[in-house]
Amino acid sequence: MASYIRGNSIGRHIQSLGKPYTIALFIFTVAIVFSTLATIPTVEASAYPNSSFPDTWTAIEHAYASLSDASSAGGNVTQSTANQLSLAISKALSAESLHSLDHAQAQTLATEARDIALIVEQGMLSVKEEGIRQGQMALYSLVVFVAACLISALLVYRFGPNWVRGGWLRVRSNQMVKMLPKGMAETHVKANEKAGRKTKPGKNMAGNGNNNKEEDEKEGTPLTLETISMVVTIILVVIAGIAISQYYLSGLTGETFSELGILGPNMILGDYPREVVAGDNVHLFAYVGNHLGEPAWFSVLVKVGDNSTSVDPLQAPAIKRIDVVLCNDQNWTSVVDFTLTQAGINRRIVFELWSLNSTTNSMEYTQRWGQIWVNVTLPP
Repeated sequence: MASYIRGNSIGRHIQSLGKPYTIALFIFTVAIVFSTLATIPTVEASAYPNSSFPDTWTAIEHAYASLSDASSAGGNVTQSTANQLSLAISKALSAESLHSLDHAQAQTLATEARDIALIVEQGMLSVKEEGIRQGQMALYSLVVFVAACLISALLVYRFGPNWVRGGWLRVRSNQMVKMLPKGMAETHVKANEKAGRKTKPGKNMAGNGNNNKEEDEKEGTPLTLETISMVVTIILVVIAGIAISQYYLSGLTGETFSELGILGPNMILGDYPREVVAGDNVHLFAYVGNHLGEPAWFSVLVKVGDNSTSVDPLQAPAIKRIDVVLCNDQNWTSVVDFTLTQAGINRRIVFELWSLNSTTNSMEYTQRWGQIWVNVTLPP
C-alpha cells in the first residue's frame, strides 16, 4: 500500500512538471540508450578472421567491393587491376605469416598491401562512373533507335503508298500519254482479248487450260503498294524488337561455374609425386578458372588428411593458402610449395577452392576440390 501511494505521488510530481519537461526526459532517456548501444563492439566478418592487421584486410575488402561495383556498373575492369589487388592480398598473407617472426617486416608488408588496396579503390571510382555513363548512353541510343524504327513503321504503313504514288507522278510529270481514237481503241482491245483466248494446240488441252487459269488467278492478285508498305512496316517492327532483346540479353551470362585443378611439378595432370620424404618440399601447381560472369576473389586452401578423413570440405586447418582475384573468363596457375612433417601411408593432400561472399564478407566453400595420394617416409 505504501509503494502504491509512493508511485502515485511520483506520477503526480512528473505530471506537475508539465508536458515540456516530460518530452525532455523522454529524449534524454533515448539518448542514453543509443549511446550505450553505440559502445557495444560489433564483430564483422572478414576474409582473414583473427587477423593481426585488421586495417589492412578492411582496406583490401573495400577495394574488392569497389572493383565488383565497377564491374556491375559496366565499367572496364581489367585483369591487370585485379592482379594489383591480388598482389595486395599476397602481401597481407605474407605479413600474417611473418607477424610472430619479424614484426617490423610484417608491418611493412601490411602497409604496402593497404596502400595498394587504397590505390585500387580510388581507381575503381572513376571506372564505375565511366561504366554508368556508357550504360546511360547505350540506353539512350537504344531508345532513339527503337523510337525511330517504330515511327518510321507507322509512317510507312499510313502514308507509304501515297508517297510512292506522289513521287512517281512527280518523276513522270513531264511525260505525255497518247490516246488512240475511239474506233482504233476498241479494235485494239478486241484484238488483245482474242489473243488472250487463244491456246496452243496439243494433246493436253485441259491441262493447258488449268495452267492458264492458275496464271490468270496469279495475275489477278498483283503486288500492291499497300502490301509492300505492310511488309516494310513488319520488318521495321522486328528490327526494333531485336534491338531491345539484344540490349537486355547482353548482360546475361550462360552457365556460371568456377574451376580448380591440381597440376604436377611439370604443370601437367597426372604427373604427381608418389613418395615424399618428411620435411622435404612438395612442389605442385594450382589451376583456378573463373566463369561466374563477374570478378571473384578465390582462395585455394591446402589441407592434409588420410583414409579416415572426410572431405568436401576436409575438417582440418589449412597448411597453405593462396589467394587471387580473377575477372570473368580468366584463369590463373600458381606454384604451391609446402612440406609434410608427419610420416604415413596414403596421406591425402586436398586442394579446396573458396571464394569471398560479398554479402557476408567471409570466405565460403565453392564445393570445388581435388586430391592426390602420397606416401610420406621418414628421412634416411
